[in-house]
Amino acid sequence: MQPAAAAARLFEAVAAPPLVHVDVLGQGRLALVQAAAGFTQLEVLHADAQQLQQLLPQPQPLPGAGFDAAVCRLGLMFCTSPLLALQGIHQALVPGGRFSGLVFAGPERNPCIATLGTTAMRHAGLAPASPLEPGTLMSLGQPGLMHSLLAAAGFTHIDIRALDASMRLPSVKHYLDFVRTAGLPIMAILAPLAT
Repeated sequence: MQPAAAAARLFEAVAAPPLVHVDVLGQGRLALVQAAAGFTQLEVLHADAQQLQQLLPQPQPLPGAGFDAAVCRLGLMFCTSPLLALQGIHQALVPGGRFSGLVFAGPERNPCIATLGTTAMRHAGLAPASPLEPGTLMSLGQPGLMHSLLAAAGFTHIDIRALDASMRLPSVKHYLDFVRTAGLPIMAILAPLAT
């Protein structure tokens, strides 16, 4: 299911307005879902997920800020303190509220990304970095880590599923174009080599 369709189904399933979405990485992605699906009860806030408590309406205290559901798609792994972010999310939910997250698995399940990163570091003359370094793309990919973090944040009835997501592009040029636009950390590593 495409992310926009999944978000639309979630919005339909949860209680009445208002819904609040905290957009950590990019402005307006969920606004597209809102417009396409006709949702008017969606408010988009742009902030650091690790500072969620500061965003919630005042004087409404945590825990129990009253949100029915929270979704974090490919953002949680960029938090250097993912437990802090998950604790904030958990506190913002009503009792029994739902959380759905999507993170990258580790390097063994993402050889294309791991190989690209290792190659870029080598060509830049940099020491190999751990792909599991906190705040990086695959930082939450260690087996069992997400389950442990969710449990430590207070979540129960945890269901972790590994999903394979193949990326097929017509040519190497298309892949390099993708890396240039979506692989900003790789491009930052390679930037000094361009001069």
